[in-house]
Amino acid sequence: MKALKILSIVFGIIGFIPLYALRLTLPDLIHNTTILTPAKILALSLSNFAFTTILASGFILLWYRGGKIADRQWIFVPFGRMSLSNYIGQSIVGASIYYAWGLGMYRYFGTTACLITGILIFAAQQRLSVWWLSRYRQGPLEYVWKKGTWLFSNRKAA
Repeated sequence: MKALKILSIVFGIIGFIPLYALRLTLPDLIHNTTILTPAKILALSLSNFAFTTILASGFILLWYRGGKIADRQWIFVPFGRMSLSNYIGQSIVGASIYYAWGLGMYRYFGTTACLITGILIFAAQQRLSVWWLSRYRQGPLEYVWKKGTWLFSNRKAA
């Protein structure tokens, strides 16, 4: 099993490096914009997928390795148990902060401010997830999703 986990990170690295290099060199290789635009989108999508594989495999390897790192990863469990609620919440809060119909902060925030804002939103959601799950079994949107899944079933949801 450990070989499979290591293999996934190796395939991710082997896939990411050439795809990233291709993404950077595509404008030099293709001069026809009709072909260049979809090629850039494809190269970007595939390199992002390969990089996501590297990140996910790395977290899984750290999780199963145990020790202090795995002990610290447990703080993310409540956030993950409410992933749908947190995803929708991040979308609403982020759009309200950055889009012009909200605060329109995209005009003023640089990369660092965006990163700090994202970390603060995550920290607030982490705390809210811990609080919510100390009172309820699952997040509010997870509850609605579960009930909707069983809506037309003959069995009742647990």
